[in-house]
Amino acid sequence: MSKNKVEEVAVPFEEGKQAEPVNERAGKVYKLRFPVKHPDGSFIKELIIRPLKGGELRNLNVLPTDSQMSISLKQIGLMSAMPDVVFDEMDAVDIWGVLQEAAPFYVPMTGVTPGS
Repeated sequence: MSKNKVEEVAVPFEEGKQAEPVNERAGKVYKLRFPVKHPDGSFIKELIIRPLKGGELRNLNVLPTDSQMSISLKQIGLMSAMPDVVFDEMDAVDIWGVLQEAAPFYVPMTGVTPGS
């Protein structure tokens, strides 16, 4: 296999265990404690969170009135390719869990993890 090829690895989920890295560039799998209904009618049981690209950050539509949480959820929506309505229905414990799992993706950009 070439050095540049990204290999995705399936990661089995064990109860009580947090997300495990799949691949540094491919992201992390986060298993939701409380599945959420997607607008298409399916149920979302896990999110794959991946680092954002520069163009996504540049095109992030942030309003002056947006709270830090709102901005974070917009970023997580991009990281997981999920629409805003999914996060509107997501349980707070899963929101905090997803934000925690995404925190390492921010460290290379800022040098600090969110909330520190």
